[in-house]
Amino acid sequence: MDNPQERPLYPKWRSLPRLFPIVLAAAATLWLRPAEAEGQTPAELFKTFVASPPLISNLVFAVQRVKTNFYHIRYQPNALFVGTSQLPLASENSLDAYQSAVSRFDEVYWRKFASDFYIWTNRNILAEKGNSVEHAYSHALAVEVPCVLNMGFQFAPPGSIRWSGDTFAVTNEATKLWYSGELRRDVSQRAAKLIVEERKLGHGPGRSAERVLTYNYFYERPLSLSYIPSSIRVSTGPADSDSHQPAFQIRISEIQVGEIPLPKPKFSFIADQWKHDEQVFVVSNRNLIYLADQRSIVIPDPHQDDQGHRQKKARQTYLTVAIVVAALVPVVFWFHRRSVS
Repeated sequence: MDNPQERPLYPKWRSLPRLFPIVLAAAATLWLRPAEAEGQTPAELFKTFVASPPLISNLVFAVQRVKTNFYHIRYQPNALFVGTSQLPLASENSLDAYQSAVSRFDEVYWRKFASDFYIWTNRNILAEKGNSVEHAYSHALAVEVPCVLNMGFQFAPPGSIRWSGDTFAVTNEATKLWYSGELRRDVSQRAAKLIVEERKLGHGPGRSAERVLTYNYFYERPLSLSYIPSSIRVSTGPADSDSHQPAFQIRISEIQVGEIPLPKPKFSFIADQWKHDEQVFVVSNRNLIYLADQRSIVIPDPHQDDQGHRQKKARQTYLTVAIVVAALVPVVFWFHRRSVS
């Protein structure tokens, strides 16, 4: 018989070192997945993302229409970066990888387009509004950014959709259309489809158009947010019909979110990497751009303002009228002399 004095007083505690890694892993899982622990379904997390987009450190995706364009986005309240290319992009790229890029941090804006580079600082000067750099930034914020942050619905600014259950309604003054959306879920409580109906503003019930946004979750590699679809197929036609006309498709390859805003170098890098021996254009106003190193050289801004264009057309019209009148004077004088004689 064993000596009782040689037996450990608490034999079960010997297994604790082996159990410690398992307990730690379970605790880490609960810590890293607080939303799931609180009982939020993937569809609820999806809606929260659309209604209030988080800080986006990197978002890499492609949009396929007739041809495929690739995009890289960084997004936060005081800053935005959108880079485009016809070749696949990653979360970190050199400036040469982007065919075009527009970036903003606070009141400083940068734009790369082909072999030209533009800089503009917004000082709230009315004469500078509407220049080509601001125009490119506004286009990116109104088209490319909502296209992906609204998960395929590109007719509302990011963060402007307010859900009522699984539905929403928004108006777009630019398109003069009213949109209503209904989210449908799959058996795993993920966002499966978004049915969007559009009507003209000021019109009552009647004929409307529908868009069907279909969400797929077939990942080549897992995304950091499991409730974000790997691809979004946008088509037009009745929701309950099989005769949909494909419009475009979005493929998301990488998404990284953060809790702390990114520093300025993450947005100004396109200026930091620009070759200093190349020309840099500093926007002065919507008509003129000055070379950064030669202020005496002035070139026209590609985005002309409407007032200047109207003045030019008016001058051309006055000149044409003057030429016609000058040509008619001798003819009128000749007829007058014949009638007198």
